[in-house]
Amino acid sequence: MRVFDALIIGAGPAGASCALGLAKRGWRVVIIDKSTFPRHKTCGGFIGPENKSLLFDLEVWPKLLESGACIVEESVLTSSKGASTSIPIDGTALGVSRSLLDGLLLERVKAMGIEVYEGAQARSIYNHDKGFEVAVDYYADNKEFNLHAINVIDASGQHSPSVRLSRVQLGLAALYENMPQASKRVMLHCCQGGHVGINPFENDQVNVCYVVDSGYFKAKGNNADKVLMDWMQESPHLQKVMRDAKRVSAWKAIHIPVRNSMVLYENGIWRVGNSAAFISI
Repeated sequence: MRVFDALIIGAGPAGASCALGLAKRGWRVVIIDKSTFPRHKTCGGFIGPENKSLLFDLEVWPKLLESGACIVEESVLTSSKGASTSIPIDGTALGVSRSLLDGLLLERVKAMGIEVYEGAQARSIYNHDKGFEVAVDYYADNKEFNLHAINVIDASGQHSPSVRLSRVQLGLAALYENMPQASKRVMLHCCQGGHVGINPFENDQVNVCYVVDSGYFKAKGNNADKVLMDWMQESPHLQKVMRDAKRVSAWKAIHIPVRNSMVLYENGIWRVGNSAAFISI
């Protein structure tokens, strides 16, 4: 019976980075993820300059640039009442889709010889004196099996089953074109009931991602375009940026469970990324 040093649930940036770091230290690591890659993910898609050294160490940063990730030089923050400020970014920041980022990280994971099961989900986790036994539904290959590990790391995101909620927000994102003011800028427009993040992506597209209170969204008829149009009427800055913009993808939406605490270790399981904490609006 093979026993892994760590079994990681979730192959997103947190899980993949954790796997690479552990493998570099000689750990035997296996990852499972319910999705198959590449996959689109509702996300702002901004990588701050503080992440450059880590992504260089993981040998991913140069590949991001080669694949068309956009360099972001300035951050812009606005309010619906007309106030605004622009702050130059000290260092190199990037705008990049999760499809590209996740794909390159997972490519690096596999190149390191780390076992990855895409389209697989943990059905049960049993903790005993020798570690963990995890029953896996590998529906991508239509079979079931058990994995044995000394440590289990939950990197499954904000929808981790152990998350305790205080309230729910919604995150929505779509790709746009014809937004020249978004070039080399990351923007955050604060509005009633939420905020809009705008960030350049690869292929000359712009990611428009907003977070909205679920009650406010319901009051607008659960209509993603109507929320954004109403915010544009409310915010002169947002209206100016998006005046001639054209949406070129469907809206993608996720529920965002909001928590008031950070939990890094619980019931013998380590938690990283959004499984441990999520920043609220």
